[in-house]
Amino acid sequence: MKYFYISIVTILLGLFSRFSFIEFPKFVGDILWATLVYWIFCIILTDTKKIKIAFYSFIFSISIEVSQLYHAPFIDAIRANILGGIILGFGFSFSDIFYYFLGILLGFFIDKRLFIST
Repeated sequence: MKYFYISIVTILLGLFSRFSFIEFPKFVGDILWATLVYWIFCIILTDTKKIKIAFYSFIFSISIEVSQLYHAPFIDAIRANILGGIILGFGFSFSDIFYYFLGILLGFFIDKRLFIST
């Protein structure tokens, strides 16, 4: 349940970074998005070592980023929706991969410090 709650906090922080009156750099949202991916994988893969969860989260994040190179009408229609755009992104960027790495690392270290014994 703890990963669910921290996921909600991460979502709220991410939305705040994108839609608040304070202008945050875009990479803040990218880092938080990847941290959320890590939390979701923690929820799904309960009996998996956290280092593997971090690896799987990174592979998933890279896959989503690479999928942004593909532009078919159906996937672009999903991206045109606010939620679809937040989840799938809009355009490929190599720098995003670095920020995803940082976000997953952030989640992993928060997890190690606050929650886990594995």
